Amino acid sequence: MIESLTSPKLDRRKNSLSIFLGLGVLSTIGILLLLWATPHGVGLSPDSAGYICAARSLLSGKGLMGLPLWDGTGGIFTNYGPLFPLLLAGLGFIKIDPMNGARLLNTLLFGANIGLISFLTYEYTRSLVPSVISAFLILTSFVTLEVHASAVSEPLFLFFTFLGFFLLEKYLKKNSSQALLFTASFVLSLAFLAKYSGVSILVTGIFSLLLFSRESFPGKIREILIFSVLCGLPMA
Repeated sequence: MIESLTSPKLDRRKNSLSIFLGLGVLSTIGILLLLWATPHGVGLSPDSAGYICAARSLLSGKGLMGLPLWDGTGGIFTNYGPLFPLLLAGLGFIKIDPMNGARLLNTLLFGANIGLISFLTYEYTRSLVPSVISAFLILTSFVTLEVHASAVSEPLFLFFTFLGFFLLEKYLKKNSSQALLFTASFVLSLAFLAKYSGVSILVTGIFSLLLFSRESFPGKIREILIFSVLCGLPMA
């Protein structure tokens, strides 16, 4: 009797463990692949120069300053989201140059994004096959590899966007405690800080709460206010 009661729980635990181990393997493969693809360092673009310059400026005690102008002066770093150079500067405090830090950070994010998207696929399909296929598509996508192999903020933006909307969907589906709404709002605000085009996230979140929340209309307004303040505060 005891065995029959505990067997389903044990099976679920074994399945969950197998899934997370599989996701870990896929993420590790992605990390190793990107390290192999960038032996001479991270890819650069005009945007990359701005991020790395801002990170080095912060490390030198000058604050987040952008690329120098024609007269040698530099303006405050306002053209792009500040989160990526802030993280690069944080790695700089432990003696990792922003160039190397960009490679390290986006390589880890490649693994994290593979694992996250594969997990989300399994979460919504409850099937391992689509989950593995989604991971394989990311691993073999030239565009995805190119983005993660460059010193740009898109990998950070993608990670926080996918994670934030997953948390928001969980809140709407289960009508759970507002702690989850707070968490989702905060995570999505980080996506905006990574990339200013994330302003569309605020609009999407508001309409999601308005259309899919199970609260009464006054409750929906309260949720929208909480989300707008927490998610929109960095935009102020």
